[in-house]
Amino acid sequence: MKRDGRSALSIGRFINARKSTYDKRARIKQSRDEAAAKKAKYERLQKKLGEKIERDEGFDPEAYERRLAAIDNPDLAREAKGAKRGDDEDEDLDEDAKTRAAAAEDDEAPEEQLTVKGKKKKFDYLKKAWEKGQVERAEREAQRKVFLEEKAARDAELKAQRVKRQDKKQLMRKKTKRGQPVMKHRVQSILDKLQAEQMGS
Repeated sequence: MKRDGRSALSIGRFINARKSTYDKRARIKQSRDEAAAKKAKYERLQKKLGEKIERDEGFDPEAYERRLAAIDNPDLAREAKGAKRGDDEDEDLDEDAKTRAAAAEDDEAPEEQLTVKGKKKKFDYLKKAWEKGQVERAEREAQRKVFLEEKAARDAELKAQRVKRQDKKQLMRKKTKRGQPVMKHRVQSILDKLQAEQMGS
């Protein structure tokens, strides 16, 4: 409410204007009520569903947690895979890992070779990816080298043009003792232009 200039502000209104309207206790009570409402809703839903949801017997929370950790941190997954391979080499990779490895591979995997003991040697996808990365890195280095050479040539050409322009400017600025421009440089510039036009035509 706007005050007119005639009446002064009362002391009560001045004190109340300085007070904060934020109430910490009310905010805590509101958050507790919201949490209790969510919990009650969840319990009602659980009661309503009853035994309809059956958990698969093959569900292993630890394995699921390991897979989530592997997605978040690939280094941990590699270490876990190495430990697992040491314990049991015959266990196969899970389906997701196989599909990811197959998608990352451009050409077909070579035929599995037999080891000394007669077991099939698994194809090393990590080694294949590392080799592919090395090839790409070498290509990038070659492209970078070519680019730097071209850039150096362009820079040298621009520098030569800049020096030539500066020299020409210095010649055009030359003056005689009386302050008149030196005409031989200007005439030479005109002759060069005419010769260039004749050569071009």
